[in-house]
Amino acid sequence: MQLGAGRGEAFALRDRLDQAKVLEVHANRAFRIRFTNHIQRNIPLDGWVIPGYRGGNRPPESPMSRTAFLILTSLLLAASAHCQAEAPSAADRAAIAQTALDFEESWYAGDAARMARALHPRFVMRHVGIDPHSGASILTQDIGAQQLIELTREGKGKVAPDRQRHDVTVLDVFANAATAKIVAWYGVDYLELALWNGRWVVVNVLWGKNPG
Repeated sequence: MQLGAGRGEAFALRDRLDQAKVLEVHANRAFRIRFTNHIQRNIPLDGWVIPGYRGGNRPPESPMSRTAFLILTSLLLAASAHCQAEAPSAADRAAIAQTALDFEESWYAGDAARMARALHPRFVMRHVGIDPHSGASILTQDIGAQQLIELTREGKGKVAPDRQRHDVTVLDVFANAATAKIVAWYGVDYLELALWNGRWVVVNVLWGKNPG
């Protein structure tokens, strides 16, 4: 039986579509094989940029760019950690300033008990001086906690009220460590403090004498 013209064209079209699907399957399979082989061998396909490939289709990576990236990443991580750290409270700053005042005022007043409360047991105080023979800078004193308490009791730091000066500045606070500065009549004290068993105490002092 002879098929009508419309039905014949429909069958022919279906055959061509089937052939196209077969060709598409083979083409996709061939492309996948070729693409996989090129990736494994680090060879770029024409017009393609393969991630991780360092050939002609991508400029070579500069060692400086990698170094700059690592430095930037480290800085960002450090900044993030710093921002996440808990900021010192007003109460902490007030307690640090009070400890610094206890240290200085007890020296002026000869109050050994108050001085003892302000000091860490392993406290050390040093002074930046000049060797009279060589003229070189030296660290002197190395005064420990007990020695300073005894000197305070003996009144070695007593001065008239009109000469007393103790301007305190809290310089920095981080977690359980802090630094402070005291401007006194004789010079400047730089204090390192620690939050020790719930109280701020002075661990180290480095002081410099006024010129003259």
